[in-house]
Amino acid sequence: MRRLIENMKLYTQKLILMLLCLLGFFLLGVLMVCAILGLEDTAVSWVSLGTLMGMIGVVTFSAICILSFCQDFMLALSMGMTRREFMITYALEQLVLILLAYIGLLLGALLESAIYPVMFPKAFEKFSILSYLTDWKIVVPSVLAFVLLPMFFGTLYSRFGKKFGVILYIIWMVLCLLGARVGDLASAAGVPSQVGNMPGWLTTIPIIGWVIAGAIAAIAMIFTIIHLGMKQMVK
Repeated sequence: MRRLIENMKLYTQKLILMLLCLLGFFLLGVLMVCAILGLEDTAVSWVSLGTLMGMIGVVTFSAICILSFCQDFMLALSMGMTRREFMITYALEQLVLILLAYIGLLLGALLESAIYPVMFPKAFEKFSILSYLTDWKIVVPSVLAFVLLPMFFGTLYSRFGKKFGVILYIIWMVLCLLGARVGDLASAAGVPSQVGNMPGWLTTIPIIGWVIAGAIAAIAMIFTIIHLGMKQMVK
């Protein structure tokens, strides 16, 4: 806990960066909704696009964390931290930041649900994001994923360098292409069928199947982080 407090003081810029990413994307989404409902006479429904865009901001922040993981690791080791201390502290730090981001998204969704009916009384909410933000079956795995994935990819990037950087770039481009569906959501004023369409066979997998798959993936990532992290060379 002492190391965590020290690190949070040192890396307050990371907290500021996360808040800027979240707030910037959120405001962009709100402006898009206002523009659609204000300029399009045919638009009669809305979606909490600011919150959805805020999620993209959190993903962007996580991508930055991946790229800065190696630098943070080297800085920590140069300041006398052990590899074990760094990995535990970094995980706790990411958990704090992601929980703050989740609270921000939750507040953003509540704010949008309050202001749009007042600003556009003739429009109705087509798709509620709050039902997902308050579903523990979605929230808990998402929080854990946003803690583990930056460490997992950051560890691999630290180990394999630019070769793995190419893979990261491909993954990022795929996420950007998938994120473009948010734009489709906006143009359709929040048609829910455009959110999260899944192949039919995925919907047949029971919840226990997802739990087992997620647990196996988490264990594999934790093992990789610890195994490669304990061998991380000082550069």
